[in-house]
Amino acid sequence: MNRRTLSRTDIFYGEVNQKELALDIDQMKYKIYESFIENKLEDRISDHLKVLNCDAMFHMTHYITDYFLFHSNKDRLGLSKITLQNQFGYCLLPGISTLSKSHNKPLDPVTSPDFTLVYCVDVQENSCDLVIEYDDHRRKGRSWQFPVKNNSYYMFNSSLRYYITKNKSDKINTFFIQTYEEHRP
Repeated sequence: MNRRTLSRTDIFYGEVNQKELALDIDQMKYKIYESFIENKLEDRISDHLKVLNCDAMFHMTHYITDYFLFHSNKDRLGLSKITLQNQFGYCLLPGISTLSKSHNKPLDPVTSPDFTLVYCVDVQENSCDLVIEYDDHRRKGRSWQFPVKNNSYYMFNSSLRYYITKNKSDKINTFFIQTYEEHRP
């Protein structure tokens, strides 16, 4: 019997190892807050904030691309190098949730990103969840829910829709979002 995998849905998640990467969270948070205060939205219909690059974001990008390449080769997933396509910030105010969204562009698959990364910059523990929606063949409308906590990241296919549940804390939760393009050999 032969077997061929046509597609698969993986979610990569974990915590950034602060011993390997002394990430300046305050610098990252400052850049996101700066965009929030100046209302620098990605476009008119989005709630994602354009953020200017800083050392912390640069180091985060290299950490994720190197980690992804290492683990995809180690696990023989058949994946190869990824490069940053775009990045955003997001401030989730108390009592607010995000809309379900995807970074996939159905009418422009050539420029659509392959992966989306959500990094929890400064969040109150147990205040909200990241929900990733997917279809599993005949089982439509499924979802996977992750409780968010500081220094955690979640990376998944950009065609998947996701949202962040209502912020139940009295603090602003801050997220850093990146999209990546995959380069296969």
